[in-house]
Amino acid sequence: MSGTLRRLCALSALQWRWLIAAQLLMPLIVLSLRTRGYSKTLAIITPERHQKLAEDSTGADIEEAQDMAWIVNIAATRGPFKARCLTRSLALLALLHRTGIPAHLQLGLRKNGDDFGAHAWVELQGIPLNDSARKVALYQHFRGECESVL
Repeated sequence: MSGTLRRLCALSALQWRWLIAAQLLMPLIVLSLRTRGYSKTLAIITPERHQKLAEDSTGADIEEAQDMAWIVNIAATRGPFKARCLTRSLALLALLHRTGIPAHLQLGLRKNGDDFGAHAWVELQGIPLNDSARKVALYQHFRGECESVL
């Protein structure tokens, strides 16, 4: 049995709920992005009542967030709905905010010659949750008004 399969078999009931929630959220997020746009979708996912300072998060929050990110990545890559980085990151952000973990969506841009790339990931206290620090380092954080770009 592979390590991933062995780890999936050992998921707790809470982790299974995260996995199922991620699978249900991702198609809804794609639909919302297409019909409402990025800004309104993000506002739905991160309502102000769920906002707290990232500095208030604990080591346990970071560990739980990393665990949740692993599960969302499994759902996004191995489930029936394959999700790209923005959808996957918004699903993770929604789950984290629902559990009270104040993570932040990060958008990055990369230009290499004539090639242009964009990427989305989630961070908590500057730690990328659903991507490696090496991959995230390839992108310049986009700090402008996202609505005008997306």
